[in-house]
Amino acid sequence: MAYTVLGVGIVFVIIFHVGTKERALDAFKDEPAFQKKADWRKWFRRPGFYQAGVIYMASRLMVNISQVYTPLYILHTLHMSKHNIAIFPLIVYVSSFLATLVMDRLHKALGSRMTYLLGLILVLGACVWMHFQPGRYDCVKQSAVMSNHTVTPSVLTPISPCTRGYEIVYNHNVHVEAIFGAAVLLGIGGASVLVTSLSMVSHVIGRETDNAAFVYGAMSFTDKLSNGAAIQVIQVLHPCSLTSCCPACSPYYRMVVSFIPGGAAAFAFLALVWIVSSERLRALFSGRCCNTGSIQNDSAPIDVHFKHNSDYRTMS
Repeated sequence: MAYTVLGVGIVFVIIFHVGTKERALDAFKDEPAFQKKADWRKWFRRPGFYQAGVIYMASRLMVNISQVYTPLYILHTLHMSKHNIAIFPLIVYVSSFLATLVMDRLHKALGSRMTYLLGLILVLGACVWMHFQPGRYDCVKQSAVMSNHTVTPSVLTPISPCTRGYEIVYNHNVHVEAIFGAAVLLGIGGASVLVTSLSMVSHVIGRETDNAAFVYGAMSFTDKLSNGAAIQVIQVLHPCSLTSCCPACSPYYRMVVSFIPGGAAAFAFLALVWIVSSERLRALFSGRCCNTGSIQNDSAPIDVHFKHNSDYRTMS
């Protein structure tokens, strides 16, 4: 399987490099970016740089943490069979692909902010769903086993073993397959926030492509740093040993897949409010009338006010 994935990746990389036609460098000689010396330090004086960075970092955190820990959630919290750890991400990816097909029309109809807000709502909905979705069975202490459940002796299962002192309590009339609905929400919401956050970064750069590599590199750096720190904290706080899973895994992975992406979505919402607030404050101090309605913008992925004569730049 690993060699198959590697081979397919190499084939498509070759197709991309051979089939993609690029404009000659001379075609850019009249661009403003080629008429002045690049100064990457200017971006640290622009609020839009930080706004786009926070939005992109939170978006990647939502998607990456859910991708890493949903297989463990499927196995050790819902106690589903192992083939479901392939079905769940497949549904997420298919939903994401289908969502990207209508993303352009959605941007034109709702605007980038409302599209991003819709994606946040879907991600939060998936997190709530995964938090309250009951598993096929639970491992509980023998003294806490309730009489109205069917109890079997402690057995060692290949999915999530109940250790000594714990009993398997089956949850009857529970359809764990309903969790695939959360996968659909997660796929559509994740695609919405990722595509919109990338468009935000692109429009912050605008025509000043002299430092585009630096901007994208900085965004990627915050992405990798936040994801690495989050995973490290999750592993440090893990209640079980590194060699085996214990009954405490079940509630722990439930909290991870619900609270971490959900918290990132809430943080991204605050960043979105920051963007709107900064726009309205700028409009107030500049004497311009601003729209007092809901969070809304035009059909562009994100509005950027260019002020070429100053170092101030922000996203509206």
